[in-house]
Amino acid sequence: MMITNNMFIPEMAPGAFIFTAMLIEMLFVMLLCWVCLVMPVEIDHTKKILQGIQGIVIGLTMTAIVFIGGLFNPAVAVGSIVCMLIKAGMMTDFSSILVYIIGPLLGSLLASYLFNSYNKVEV
Repeated sequence: MMITNNMFIPEMAPGAFIFTAMLIEMLFVMLLCWVCLVMPVEIDHTKKILQGIQGIVIGLTMTAIVFIGGLFNPAVAVGSIVCMLIKAGMMTDFSSILVYIIGPLLGSLLASYLFNSYNKVEV
């Protein structure tokens, strides 16, 4: 993601392949969603010490992921595109839009599927 003229423009780095960028977005969104889903469930609520680290672990995961340069939120990508369209009257490359919208959606779906298959409740 680039910052130009006080606007965020969701664009891939020059020379990056669409599939690779989408795969990276998908994997890191899956990691973030997995941590956010697993942390509250896996910690035993009788141990008060472990309850305090939930926010720290989720925050550290988010901090580590942000340094990659991805958006990890389709709403941010759509908002940036709409703002740029209104202000500058131009639209970014369509392949960048697909990377920043479809990648995170696939990653979140994969994380929820893995979480549900890992935490099956027997009746």
